[in-house]
Amino acid sequence: MITRITKDLPDDESNGYFYTPYTTKNIELMQYDAGSDFGAIKENIDTEPDHFILSVANTNINFYYDRDIGQFIQAPLSGVKISPIYTNNKITQWKVQDTQGNIYYFGLNNDAEYTQYSETISVDDSGASASLNNTTRHITSWYLSKITTSTSREINFEYIEQNSYYLNDKIEESFIHEGNEVSSPNNNINKRTYSRRNTTEKSLKKISFENTTIDFILDSTNRKDLTQIKPLKEIIIKYDNIFNKKITFIYDYFDADVSFLFDNLYSNSGDLFRLKLNAIHIINGSSQTPEVYSFSYNSTKLPRRFSYAQDAWGYFNGINNSSLIPKTNMYSITGVNSTIGSSDRSISESKTQACILNQITYPTKGSISYEYENNEVSLIQNLKYPSLYSEKTTDYWGFFPEIEITPTSTNNVFQNEYRKTLTLENDANIIADTQIENCSGNYFNDLSCSFRIQILNLTTNTTMFIEQPHLEFQLPKGNYEIIAKKTPNNNSVLTYGFSISFTIESNKINDSKIKTGGLRLKSYALLDADNQLKYKKVFDYSVDNIKSSGVTISYPIFYY
Repeated sequence: MITRITKDLPDDESNGYFYTPYTTKNIELMQYDAGSDFGAIKENIDTEPDHFILSVANTNINFYYDRDIGQFIQAPLSGVKISPIYTNNKITQWKVQDTQGNIYYFGLNNDAEYTQYSETISVDDSGASASLNNTTRHITSWYLSKITTSTSREINFEYIEQNSYYLNDKIEESFIHEGNEVSSPNNNINKRTYSRRNTTEKSLKKISFENTTIDFILDSTNRKDLTQIKPLKEIIIKYDNIFNKKITFIYDYFDADVSFLFDNLYSNSGDLFRLKLNAIHIINGSSQTPEVYSFSYNSTKLPRRFSYAQDAWGYFNGINNSSLIPKTNMYSITGVNSTIGSSDRSISESKTQACILNQITYPTKGSISYEYENNEVSLIQNLKYPSLYSEKTTDYWGFFPEIEITPTSTNNVFQNEYRKTLTLENDANIIADTQIENCSGNYFNDLSCSFRIQILNLTTNTTMFIEQPHLEFQLPKGNYEIIAKKTPNNNSVLTYGFSISFTIESNKINDSKIKTGGLRLKSYALLDADNQLKYKKVFDYSVDNIKSSGVTISYPIFYY
């Protein structure tokens, strides 16, 4: 198959990248030219090439059109020759020749997937607006039609058209702050953007070569998740038109856990299901007894599609968030110690494995089982942004004065200063709840307050004051001293003085093995029919068994 990821318009449209007179430089100039008609024509300007992906046999190649030299460029370059075939200035077919001399033809007999139109919908606090992209019916995938081998053997492929269906996707969810963080802290815009397109695809019907035919039979009923599409039911293989083998697919569905909040703007009944392969039955020749391969999965349920319960990499994390905007302190970005967002996008190793394949049982009743773990890295090259998305841990820390009671006084006696050390093993988000006797209101700037509370970084010797009853901020790992000083000239009779309670949220980070999103295979085991272990392979991704071999540029970045 050759697939196209469309950027702006299809490249081979009349205003597409192949044929448009506009360049990126033109667009930059038009945006600043009050006399230009940029606003009227911007929806019909294409200055970015589409992304094409070739996937056939053992070959996977990404390529795009370079307008400066007038030809397609592979990235990276290979010895495969890719040639487009045009009809009325549009690409309708492809011819690909590999390094062994085999030739692959795509799109013959209109073997292609079409998109009728695509729609972009933006929703913000003021309501919804929809815009229909100015694209005519165009090809998004070209199917393999024929292979001519280097020895002149020919393999042909036939397809059957499925029903058209609508595919909804969420492109982004954003929180935009306009104006000054201090003078206009609530000047915010919440926005969500979706895409919706109508697609007509084809399913493989038959493969034929020499005296062999392979027939692909669709189920008679539609899927529950893609409600207009029929799943593959059987594959039948014949030699000289005599039955040789039948492969039957036994399906069921993963039902969604509906307790999690989700974006319901473009949800539908199909979002509650995911197709699941339970078994494959194979009948050979005249045998009436099928060979059965069965599949077992992790029993943890996934939420429905468009759920907010996602880690920063998009995997299920089991946290019932109300949006996708992660809770983050903005001090390192804006210079103001404020928090935006409310969602916990940290990973959960157990929840990430929801519905994953755990075991395959063979016709012999022996089996292979799989064990997974989260990906790990030992180096994150860019930690400029404050949010960490590894597994979180929550601890609690408190600070209260020791009160002296003397035999000669019925009043509590307070010292002029109290100190307590706080040690953070990792960078942490601190939620501070503070009470100071004789303070009132939302700020501790009243001279009547009995104490002033400060946080001293013992490494950098820098200080910050706690000026609000409820405050959220971030502290890097290290040692701190929390200091409560009695205010001068305050001779009020006190009962409790002050109380400080910290909720400390930090990531479970081992500097040599930092867990990130997604899974990798930890081990697999072979068991006999009596479920006795016969062989086990464990994978080690570390260097010298000390640190992970993985490296990442940064955690996912959500803030600009």
